[in-house]
Amino acid sequence: MKIPVLFFNPVAYDSTPWVVCCNVARNLDRARFDVHVAVDERQPEGDWGEATVFRGPLASAMSGPKWRKVLGVAPLGAVMLRVAAWMRGRRIQIIHVIDNPSAMVLAYGLCRLTGARLVVHYHDSPRQYAGWQEKAKSLVGRAADVNVGVSRFRADALEVPRDKVAAVLNGTDPQRFNPTVDPKGLRAEYGIPADAFLLVEVARYWKTKRQEDFIRALALARKQEPRLRGLLIGWQDHRGVTPTGTFLDSLRALAAAEGVSDALTFATERPDIERVYAAADAVVLPSVNEPFGLAVIEGMACGRPVIGARSGGIVEIIRDGETGLLVPPKDPAALADAFLRLARDPALCSRLGAAGRDEILRGFTLRRLGEDFGALYEKVAAQGR
Repeated sequence: MKIPVLFFNPVAYDSTPWVVCCNVARNLDRARFDVHVAVDERQPEGDWGEATVFRGPLASAMSGPKWRKVLGVAPLGAVMLRVAAWMRGRRIQIIHVIDNPSAMVLAYGLCRLTGARLVVHYHDSPRQYAGWQEKAKSLVGRAADVNVGVSRFRADALEVPRDKVAAVLNGTDPQRFNPTVDPKGLRAEYGIPADAFLLVEVARYWKTKRQEDFIRALALARKQEPRLRGLLIGWQDHRGVTPTGTFLDSLRALAAAEGVSDALTFATERPDIERVYAAADAVVLPSVNEPFGLAVIEGMACGRPVIGARSGGIVEIIRDGETGLLVPPKDPAALADAFLRLARDPALCSRLGAAGRDEILRGFTLRRLGEDFGALYEKVAAQGR
């Protein structure tokens, strides 16, 4: 008998964690699972594969001014009852929710109303939230049936009973991200010379992503290799926006102070990110306490050598000197040495790129992601019998 699973996302915006959940939903074995999705009515259409979808005003009480939140409680309660009735009609056994505090609370409420089991999927950095949000996450995490980290690093940091903890490493699509992607025209779009050795970091603009280390390392390495160029692509994290400016503004100022403004391009996120990796000579992610590092596996899948910080979940992906390079975190000098090592050794770039691609095909595919979560759901469902 198939296990009915509900992927629940009551927020009005798209996010990387939700994209990962969509990848799980799309890659579950339909012979073993019935897939259902409940999202806010403003959520963009997702690629969930064959799934039954509920849309409603789920985010009405979770955004906007305080008066709207107060007035929104009653309508939210009404739509939650509608979701619960919809779930009971489909005999939902498991709710899969991302680690947004409000989403976790609502998912827990639905479990109480319907008897479904709760799976919480953690993509954030440890202790990212504070106040009532962190307390709510802790309470729901302790009540959940299983808490799943996107890496063993993230799972080990969860402050919940150990018998309720699991780790399922992320995967990527090796068909979308592959060495044959055509990057034609992308360098010209950003004014980057065709003969430059291009280093790329793809990450939101925020202090944990350590773009400042990238900038300082680029400045150091260009003293010996002037053909090095940098490309930073991302989106401004809301925590980095203040009345006096943004975190991105501070990065631009640092680039000017380090004398690399003419060798470094700042850009916003784009849907064809695989073309960015294809245009790169190397991919860089110097993050600290990175929960996983999707950019690492995407770059590896594209056959590019990847440099990562020896921190967080990155060390669970890269084997130093075999499938990529690891450097100490917060160490621009070591990062600059890695830049130079790759720029001066095309054979090393080729070897690491090929080995990284093979590593993705072996253990970091979306098919494996679906299989791992499928096994987890079956275990959780068996506990409820």
